[in-house]
Amino acid sequence: MAIETKNKKVIVVYGMARGGTNILWNILSSHPDVCGTNLETGELLTRRRHGIRGRILHTYYSHSIVRGAPLFEPTAKKVDDIFYRNKLETLEHEFDKYKSENEVYSPEEVTKSALCIKSVNREHELNPLFEEIYDDCRFIGLIRDGYAICESWTRRGSDVKKIAKLYRKFGEQLSQDQESFKKHRIVKFEDILSDPFKIASELYSFAGLDPVDLPAIRLKSKSVMTSDGQHNPAFGQRNKKYWFTPETIDKIIKPGIAKVQTSLLSAETKASFEEEAMPILKRFGYVGEK
Repeated sequence: MAIETKNKKVIVVYGMARGGTNILWNILSSHPDVCGTNLETGELLTRRRHGIRGRILHTYYSHSIVRGAPLFEPTAKKVDDIFYRNKLETLEHEFDKYKSENEVYSPEEVTKSALCIKSVNREHELNPLFEEIYDDCRFIGLIRDGYAICESWTRRGSDVKKIAKLYRKFGEQLSQDQESFKKHRIVKFEDILSDPFKIASELYSFAGLDPVDLPAIRLKSKSVMTSDGQHNPAFGQRNKKYWFTPETIDKIIKPGIAKVQTSLLSAETKASFEEEAMPILKRFGYVGEK
């Protein structure tokens, strides 16, 4: 679509809820030339304050490339405007206004920065919309150990069969996206946990950002599973963001978390999950790693 957009470079991070997208999103937003939105894609495109709740998605599915018709131009401009205005709010955020540990963005830097948005679950269905709107759009799809996903969701009351179907559908979509999008990369969450600074450098290169060796990465402290099965903030206060160096990153990144979560699954739950999810577990190398 030949329209003039306010956002010039857009990076789309997407994955399943409880799949590690928050860490990936914050790693990308730690680059000094990148600003993220304060809300996820679905929240932004259906917020009542914009007076368009549901209309953007309805218009998209009615007129977009999904149905083989040209994209409704006002829809594209509205989407870009919503993202752009939310990006400009970066300077109002307690943590995200810092482009490095002790340096605040200038208004001009935020304006020129690449936009990084995050989509979870079915929000990936909007990816074709983003690719058509933006000439420079990079997609990073995140896959995580299915057993860890299963434990996280069932602990919160979800049905194991439903989780397995969602996991399989998402894994299949990732593979399709890898073939169909011009600029797309699949990342395993476990690789991020193993060496977040290495992955950060690789993803900055993939996103076409200026190469930079960050002295620290800004991450949000969220509750994680400990070795004894407890669920506590990984570091500091929950939902606050802190900067971590290669020497301190282990205070918040726990590479062995998948094994802990898998150990908490009963044999029956694992078997039920595997009935549907096994093709994806095999495709991404999660079978035989336990």
